[in-house]
Amino acid sequence: MNEFQKNRILRFARKFGIETIKNPNYIRPLHDPRNFPDAGETPVIFDIGANIGQSVFEFKHSYENASIYAFEPVASVFETLESNTKKLSGVSNFHLGFGEQKAELQIPKVKSKTIQTTQVLGDHGDSTGESETIEITTVDDFSKEQGISKIDILKTDTEGFDLAVCRGMKNMLTENKVGYIISEVTIIPGDTQHTNLFELRELLAPFNYELTSLFDLQYRLDAQLSYFNALFAVKKDAD
Repeated sequence: MNEFQKNRILRFARKFGIETIKNPNYIRPLHDPRNFPDAGETPVIFDIGANIGQSVFEFKHSYENASIYAFEPVASVFETLESNTKKLSGVSNFHLGFGEQKAELQIPKVKSKTIQTTQVLGDHGDSTGESETIEITTVDDFSKEQGISKIDILKTDTEGFDLAVCRGMKNMLTENKVGYIISEVTIIPGDTQHTNLFELRELLAPFNYELTSLFDLQYRLDAQLSYFNALFAVKKDAD
């Protein structure tokens, strides 16, 4: 929609006495600190599936003094992540993937520096014909090894593997040591590239996490809601 079309809609709305909502309290981006009221000014943030650093920059813009741990398992993508974020203070990058348990996974080696994990596993066509080994750990194990007692914000965008990531932080979830969880999800049955919202909500509910907000809604050409970011937080009565 161009500016002429937008202005035409606004003029039409005003003609019939319709006021459009412009209050920023109603519409705010995912990384806005107001979405994480209990995170504090110096939060510990996990960016699992950091890709080339898109969310790292967004979080750093919102939280200048945050400690951000960014994780990317694909070697070519990790190299770009390192390059993109090398001048950012408080950002630590790790060539790791996360799952339900520690493991090593053989995947096709790719040339692309922005490719997603699911695309790699799905034979995206960018393979070099070689393979690489990616190391998988768990949030519980990594946090214990690094001496991290609490994660204020955890963003997981692992292209459909977020359920496994969450199962690998059972100890942290049980103690409500993860303040907020962001996951890229879908409501479309059979969508293997995104985590199913209802399955994720069911997994987190026993740990007293509730769905609080939805962001970045993406639609298909047929108007079907395709995928979006879901925000979960510890229930206030769970403290």
